[in-house]
Amino acid sequence: MQQLLVTFVEIFDVVRVNRPATRSTVGEKKTLFGFECQSGKRHNVSVNGHPRIEAGMSVVAVLAKDDDWHSLVGWVDKATGEIAGPEPINLPLVMVAVSAGVLGCVLASISEHPYIALAFGAATIGVGVWVRRGAELYRMLAVLRGRSEQRAP
Repeated sequence: MQQLLVTFVEIFDVVRVNRPATRSTVGEKKTLFGFECQSGKRHNVSVNGHPRIEAGMSVVAVLAKDDDWHSLVGWVDKATGEIAGPEPINLPLVMVAVSAGVLGCVLASISEHPYIALAFGAATIGVGVWVRRGAELYRMLAVLRGRSEQRAP
């Protein structure tokens, strides 16, 4: 992962996407935009949520792949400390999902179909990995925010 201090000189092509969840799809809330900075123009950049994006703002951006803005994880706004990108983990919701997975494994293990237990176990592990990754990314951005707040006069 790469951390970059970037000042948006110009912002263009901002599109706010807000697709509500339905029975068959997951909801989506993101912002697509382009910008110009000291190192050139970047097009078709995507960030989760609808953060403030203005010309002149400085951010500490985190990229999953070096120099690849299409792998933007999120940023910390240097002026406000706002984190844009991954959402904080909803711990009660995660606990319910993991508990349901464990209960499903127990119930399935005493049933006649061991493959059900395997499926519930895999789903529980998948939720755990997803939650851990999201928490790590949010924690990293929170640490960056803390560092920028310490440096502020």
